[in-house]
Amino acid sequence: MNPNRPTISYDLTLITPARAKELLEINTNNRNINQMKVSQYARDMINNDFKYNGHSICVSKSNVLLDGQQRLTACIKSNTPFWTMLVKGLDDTVVATIDSGRSRSYADRLKMRGMPHASALSATIVHVALIAANNPKNCGFSASQMDGVLDAHPNIVDSVAYARNTYPKCDPILGAIHYIASQTGFSDLANQFVESWKDGQKNYEYDPIHYVRELINRDSMKLKKMTTVHKHRLILLSWTKFKSFQPMRNARVAKTEYVMDGWTPEVAGLVL
Repeated sequence: MNPNRPTISYDLTLITPARAKELLEINTNNRNINQMKVSQYARDMINNDFKYNGHSICVSKSNVLLDGQQRLTACIKSNTPFWTMLVKGLDDTVVATIDSGRSRSYADRLKMRGMPHASALSATIVHVALIAANNPKNCGFSASQMDGVLDAHPNIVDSVAYARNTYPKCDPILGAIHYIASQTGFSDLANQFVESWKDGQKNYEYDPIHYVRELINRDSMKLKKMTTVHKHRLILLSWTKFKSFQPMRNARVAKTEYVMDGWTPEVAGLVL
């Protein structure tokens, strides 16, 4: 026996900020909004990179918004309209089945495209972008922003492969530093930097790589560990000092500095 045909209506609709506001007013479920995802969508809308992929805005028979609040919020935030399928008349109980699966990550997208080491590549692209943005805190880049970096720098995959299995939980940032250094005139030092992080050998007295590596080793044994952001600042500082053959005697790092010379959003292919 065939299932009953759903009694719904649907239409490809241009959602304006005003229409988005109207739809959000019937969002009586008051679900939590993922602000990072909203910001990603909003950036894509502003940059005309928010492509219609078949997703819909769903409204129930009792006129309750069931799905789409983050896209609608991004529409208002960006003050930019977007196209979507607007589906009305759904049974209210289907809300339990919406978005029950895991969201597709950027690493998933890379894997579907046949890219090698997809998870490591995705994480490394994030660090390449963070250094370009002069901000170690990942507030979420959209897929189109990540694609922009990868399209501009397809050889990132080589640095990802070079930095694999270098140091636990640090390969992505080490791969990013390796790639940027290679692109800005320090290819040989970039290789030496990664190799030194891998084997832990001192290159000279008060070697910054050895200093930071041992600091992180000791920190891993503590109950209260340093933050990931601070760890990444220290790793980048180890490169900054190493490329100039400077010594490192303490772990003080300027919170305002997270940069590599010559690496800007424009050079990275990052649209902010």
